[in-house]
Amino acid sequence: MDYLKRLDEIHEDANKHESSFLRQYMAGAPPGLVLNGLWHVWQNEALYHIGVTSNFLHTKQCFYTCGRIDEYMIRQYDAKILHYGVDHVSYAVLSDCEPLIQRYSRLRDSQHDEMKPRGGVYCLAMQHLMAEDWKGLEEDIPIFRKLSQKKGRWGFFAGLHLRYHEAMLERNLEKVEAVLREFETPENLKKRSLGSMIDKFISHPTLGYAKLAWRHGLEVEVDSPLVPRELLPVQPLSHYEDAYDFLKAMEG
Repeated sequence: MDYLKRLDEIHEDANKHESSFLRQYMAGAPPGLVLNGLWHVWQNEALYHIGVTSNFLHTKQCFYTCGRIDEYMIRQYDAKILHYGVDHVSYAVLSDCEPLIQRYSRLRDSQHDEMKPRGGVYCLAMQHLMAEDWKGLEEDIPIFRKLSQKKGRWGFFAGLHLRYHEAMLERNLEKVEAVLREFETPENLKKRSLGSMIDKFISHPTLGYAKLAWRHGLEVEVDSPLVPRELLPVQPLSHYEDAYDFLKAMEG
């Protein structure tokens, strides 16, 4: 498949899909379904600006909108995004909008305590790094250790996440770089691949993890086209636009 051509096609249809999801939402359709669809419109626009236009300012605005939609869904509808959404958390960080990043770091849903010992710790650890909550991150480490003892690829990748967070606690640039590069080996990329278009342009969790490292002064270098270096320096936009009235009405 020509993925750049496909991005062009998706971009051409973006306004149509956006309008459709907005109409459905205003008409009372299930919010989780239509707002998730709207979130994907903005994710695809971010991919378009990474892969086609190389306009990383527009990319950050798209990531900001993804983060704001997440914030709205969690606060208004108790959405369970933080049980699985490492990509969601990454986009908030990659927006470089500090007020959003700090609010996002505090987001919790009603099942937070139940999910923390399981998959929820992946997003929670990123939130702790967003907030510079080193004590919170230290408390996550035993959970990662336990998850890393599982058999198969889930245990293997939990071990990589564990090593990343331990290296971040040490503020050790070389160790952080080594783990990120291991995430990006062809073998490990293949194991993590979901077969989606996202895999062709950015790599999760590596991009978000690299950005978090830069936020803490660890200017890691990851030689991978899936980790665009243009997104790593912390360079906020001069202005971020809330795309929808329901986002504008939400208190910061």
